[in-house]
Amino acid sequence: MKRKLFGLILAASLVVTACSGAGGNASAPKDDSKVASEAGSKEASSSEVTDSKVSPAMKEENATSTDEKKEKFPEFKTTDINGNEVTEKIFADKDITMVNVWGTFCGPCINEMPELQKIYESLPENANLIGIVADVPEGMKDGIDNAKYIEGQTGVKYTNLTLSDSLASFAKRFYAVPSTIFVDKEGNIIGDLVMGADIDAYVANLQKVLTDWKYKE
Repeated sequence: MKRKLFGLILAASLVVTACSGAGGNASAPKDDSKVASEAGSKEASSSEVTDSKVSPAMKEENATSTDEKKEKFPEFKTTDINGNEVTEKIFADKDITMVNVWGTFCGPCINEMPELQKIYESLPENANLIGIVADVPEGMKDGIDNAKYIEGQTGVKYTNLTLSDSLASFAKRFYAVPSTIFVDKEGNIIGDLVMGADIDAYVANLQKVLTDWKYKE
C-alpha cells in the first residue's frame, strides 16, 4: 500500500496520469496523436513545391531548416533497475531505439509488457527497446524492488531506467503513460509519439526505419 501511494503521489508531481481500463488503450491521448498527425500531413501537403521551382540554394536552406527542427533526446545519466549506469550513449549503436515510458501504478503499462518483450526479442541487431519507469526515482529501493517484481512477472528482459534528476524534466512532458517515442543513433527523436498501449503503432514506427523487419506476434 505504501509503495502504491508513493507511486501515485510522485506520478501526480510529474503530471503523469495513469491509463484506465483493462484493455490498455488511452483513448484521449490516442485521439490527440491522430489529430496532430493529420494536421502535420495537411501542413506538409500545403507547403509542397515542385523541384522545378526550387533553386539548389533554396533546397539546401530547406534541408538545413528541417535538420534544425529535429528534437534531441536530452543528455542524461542514470542507473537501470539493476544498478548499471546508463547515459544517452545507449542510443549510439542502434539505428532506432524504442523508448517506452511507464509506471508501476499503471495497469495498461504492465499488461502490454509481455508483448513489448516479444517485440524486443524480434528486433534486428540495429534496433533496441528500453523502458523508463516514470514513478521510480533513481536510488529508491522500494520502487526499484517493485519494478523488478513487475519485470519478473511479465518476463521482461530489456533495460528499464530509473528516473534520475536529468531525466525527470523530460518525463514531465508525458501527461499519460504508457507513452512511447523513437530515437535514432544521433539521439534525434523521430517517428510519431504514441500515447497509450498500441502495439500496431509501435510496429509501424519501427518499420519506417527497419524496412525489412516483420514483426512476428
